[in-house]
Amino acid sequence: MQAPTYGIKDSRSIKEQRESLPIYRFKQQIIDAVADNQMLVVIGETGSGKTTQMTQYLAEAGYTSRGKIGCTQPRRVAAMSVAKRVAEEVGCRLGEEVCCSLLCFWRCCCNRLQVYCEKSMLK
Repeated sequence: MQAPTYGIKDSRSIKEQRESLPIYRFKQQIIDAVADNQMLVVIGETGSGKTTQMTQYLAEAGYTSRGKIGCTQPRRVAAMSVAKRVAEEVGCRLGEEVCCSLLCFWRCCCNRLQVYCEKSMLK
């Protein structure tokens, strides 16, 4: 079953879209840096793929076997839209492998993979 598509239609495949992002060429370096460091700061332009791709790189590298991969967003709308986009890229429905946690909303039936939440959920 294919996840629903949101936003602008792109004729490229999801794989082609992911590989066209600036962060893609640093994929292995990012995975290696996470393995070698307790803390990592990644700086990149808006739209470079930091938010949508890094969690997927870590999931693909097996980090979900150790627990959840979290990604905070400043606002609810951002958390929800990013979670929906990543679920589409992963090929699942929101709440399966990709989850969204908001103060008033929890859409997750899994205990693994990627969780997108607004920053106030960390308090």
